[in-house]
Formats: sequence, C-alpha cells, structure tokens
Amino acid sequence: MDRADTYQLLVNAISTEMRMMEKPEAMQLASDITAVINNKLTRKNGTTDCDSMVERLIPTSVRNLATLTAGWDAYRRTHEQFGAALQRGDQARVICTLPSSLRNLPGTRKLGIDTGIWAGTLMAAIYELINQAEREVIIVAPYWSPSGVASLLRHISRISMEGVNVIVMTQPRSELRHDELEGGMMLRDALLFKKAEVRILSPKEEEYRAPLLHAKTVVMDGCEAYIGSANYSAAAKTECNT
Repeated sequence: MDRADTYQLLVNAISTEMRMMEKPEAMQLASDITAVINNKLTRKNGTTDCDSMVERLIPTSVRNLATLTAGWDAYRRTHEQFGAALQRGDQARVICTLPSSLRNLPGTRKLGIDTGIWAGTLMAAIYELINQAEREVIIVAPYWSPSGVASLLRHISRISMEGVNVIVMTQPRSELRHDELEGGMMLRDALLFKKAEVRILSPKEEEYRAPLLHAKTVVMDGCEAYIGSANYSAAAKTECNT
C-alpha cells in the first residue's frame, strides 16, 4: 500500500467519526488532530495529552508531515460545503517565470495566449492580485526582508487601498530575525499609509513546541490566489524576477 492509499484510509477513518458529530465538535477534533501531529513534528520537550479518540485515530506511528492535514481534509469532506471559488479548478493557471530577454518574444506571448500560462514574472502575478483587490488580501509568508518588501511595494501601483482588509500571516515574533521584523513593519506601514486595514497574525506559541508556518500564498477577495514558494526576501526577489 503506497503513501496516498494510507492517507486516504486515515481520512476515511476520521470522516467516519466526524459524520456522527455536530460541526463545532468535528472542527474541534480536526484542530486537536493537527495540534497532536504538529507537537510530534516540532516539540522540544514535554508531551501533549490527547483524548482516547485522537490516540485511536492518529497513533504515534502516523504522526508525521504527510498526515498533518488529515483532520481538516476529513472535516471538509463531512461538514464543509465547497463554495464556487473552490470548485473552479479549470481557472487555475501555471506561472512560468522567464528571463526578461525571453519574456517579450512573440513566441512567448503566443504561448501564453494558447495555453493560459502566465508568461510574466512570478512577482508580477502577485502584484496583480494585490492591485486588483476590492475587499480583502490575505498574505501568508514566513520570511521577509526590507529589500524584498521594497520591491513588492514599488509595484503596488494603486494610490489608495481604502476599504481593503489586509491580513498578513507570518512566523511568531520570536522566530523572526531583526531584518525580517523590519521588512514586515515596512509592509504594514506602507499599506496603512494607503488607508488599508491591516492585521498581522502569527501562530500561537506553546511552551513545548515551536509553531510551524512555511506556506507562501496570496489570496485576493476569496476568489483568486497565488500558491507557491516565493518569500519577500532579497534572495526570493532576485529569483522570482528572472
């Protein structure tokens, strides 16, 4: 049995339990499962007590990075109605980052038209999401730098972001270097100057484990998103613009 089959069996087992639960109870179970697996992955010292159901569903042998999302996958299967935005898989497009010397060739432009592949830079795709937002932008990124944020801000061409709620999710403050803190504050101050509503969120720190946040994504108005590997750091800025 391969890893994918094992994962599906795990999700099926959790789903069976969740179908007998009300939505809040199922949500709590998904949260507990994630916390227990995250503790196994990141703890420094100590253990976490978990109830008999979690112990039975998630034995120690399967508490690993591959099963971290199992609880929430089961929750979505049993209690969450997928909205239209989540069903529009046909609207996804590949982002193809190219050197500037190749980006504007006629053949490259034709490839974008024929296939739907984005032939601009990766960062340009992110700028587009932020510039077009009408209600909300969610930015998830663990790593920042003043130069990376400065590059991002130069391309946010809109004068005002009034009425746009910006949520930035990043590492706990204790996990950020001084320059990363500076980059995050630069972004916050610049967006506030553009009259956006800005909140900076981070995982809750626990005594016995370091929170795990490594996702990089930008979501615009709950209907368009970038999901990939770009940070807002000097190194990422160089890589993403070539």
